[in-house]
Amino acid sequence: YWDYTYEPTRVPTNGTVSLRGMPAGEHTLTLLNVAPNCSGENLDERRIVITATAATRVVFQLACARK
Repeated sequence: YWDYTYEPTRVPTNGTVSLRGMPAGEHTLTLLNVAPNCSGENLDERRIVITATAATRVVFQLACARK
């Protein structure tokens, strides 16, 4: 069992974040502190598989209502 935790990282609107150095294997990815006027599917505890030979792309799609 491997517990690999990154410090919280801000994701800019319509932006990307690269997390480097994660070991190969299955991991759980969670999007935290989503604005209350935004929603999306699968934001909590998304299971991902990291391979040693390729980048793993994960996309979170959110819809936000005007405040």
